[in-house]
Amino acid sequence: MCRAKFLNHMVDAGPNFEKMVLDLVSRGVRGVLLSGGFRKDFTLPVEKIVDDLERIRPLLKFVSAHLGMHRSPSLLSRLSRAVNVVDFEFVATRRDAANLRGLEPRLYLETLETMVSLGLEVVPHVFLWTPWRELSDVLEELSIVESMGLRRATLLVLMGFGDPPRKIVEWLSRAATHFGGELYLGCMRPWSCRSWLDVFAAREGLVDRIAVPHPRALELCEAVYDCCCSVPHDLASYFEVKLILGGERS
Repeated sequence: MCRAKFLNHMVDAGPNFEKMVLDLVSRGVRGVLLSGGFRKDFTLPVEKIVDDLERIRPLLKFVSAHLGMHRSPSLLSRLSRAVNVVDFEFVATRRDAANLRGLEPRLYLETLETMVSLGLEVVPHVFLWTPWRELSDVLEELSIVESMGLRRATLLVLMGFGDPPRKIVEWLSRAATHFGGELYLGCMRPWSCRSWLDVFAAREGLVDRIAVPHPRALELCEAVYDCCCSVPHDLASYFEVKLILGGERS
């Protein structure tokens, strides 16, 4: 989805995950994000590191995971104790499910229901825009998320299809009014739209967080955190960045 642009900058877990995390912690790292690529069944190959993850978990303030379509109750139960948040791409419309992953939308719903039932804190990622969707698709998916008792959702803009249409600022306004919980702009957004989408979102107060905001939007933000946008409020203080004159960080 991101054309590996984000994955290329991530640390490779490698053959010794525990040693790698211990090294990161020794350098001051407080949290980690586990992400893809996925296998052909759209699951993250996380089974081989669960034991290590459970051992090193007390050393980290926050662990987030992009697990994909994992539905194994035994694995998810273990992960519910080893990760803080699961970031989950959620699609409920047949057009987008087919075009994005070649899947049936029921698989997304079944996976989300399984994760929630097993006690994982899930932050669904809903596409604000793809070339195949309409505003009603966005609102329907947010309604499903809210009906499951989930109070946080991240909005994405599909990359690789050029500059999205300006009408998505109106879609964002409708989504913010429609959803009763917190909305975030996730890191999957083409850079070409950030100069106007991020600024509009921040100026109008439509979202609670913006991942990697455009510099002009950053000027409108109340606080800056060096972490994933799904970090819970009670842990956010560990990642707050102090801004000083000149835009430097301390």
